[in-house]
Amino acid sequence: MKRVLMITASVALFTGWLVGQDTRSGQEIQVKEAQLSVPFGTREGKVAIVGNFLIFIDDRRPEASFALPRGEIRNLRADNQTLTVETQTPVRVEAGQQTQLVFRMRSDSDAESISRWVGSSPLSASEMTGLTNQGNDLTAIYQAKRSKLFGGSRGRLIISQSGLSYEAVDKIGDSRNWAFRDIKEIELRNPYELKIKPFVGSDYTIELLGKGIDSNEYRRLVNNITTARVSRTE
Repeated sequence: MKRVLMITASVALFTGWLVGQDTRSGQEIQVKEAQLSVPFGTREGKVAIVGNFLIFIDDRRPEASFALPRGEIRNLRADNQTLTVETQTPVRVEAGQQTQLVFRMRSDSDAESISRWVGSSPLSASEMTGLTNQGNDLTAIYQAKRSKLFGGSRGRLIISQSGLSYEAVDKIGDSRNWAFRDIKEIELRNPYELKIKPFVGSDYTIELLGKGIDSNEYRRLVNNITTARVSRTE
């Protein structure tokens, strides 16, 4: 398991290093102002995304800054301006060791941006093994969420050779499975929003996090559904 790294450089030097990076290398860089919740108060600082690391830079006490490899993040929730990060192993902060970190971002869009970065991460080897054991016909897996007026869920959209599945990791009641022959129509409103219209049951809209569905994948889905729909009438 990857070890949580401690960042001890000053905020000024570290920020200068970020600005000096060549973004053409393909390494993702984001820097957002944030407050880290601690007992009896907050710590002012910045949340930075550098490649595969989420970093908190403490403005007043740089020695209290820390970095998390993406693989150490077990779950992340963005609720308006509040960003809640759950870690695989405890992180040493001012109050001691914690496995849950709560950040207050400056805007909803800042929180959602960090959420998309986490959602774009590949599945771990253990997660992929667990999914593969369900069948060997998987073709694609996307980090996803379902938004509703009251509540919602986060999970994965799984595309196989026989159908679609949405596996909600935090609200099992939102999970769904559709064989292609049971889908009347799908609609890709944009690369990050897929609407599924089954023959039986309500329409279902899923938002993708990080990587969206490209046009080739969408065409394959439409072809599979059309072929299965024809066989349904025979």
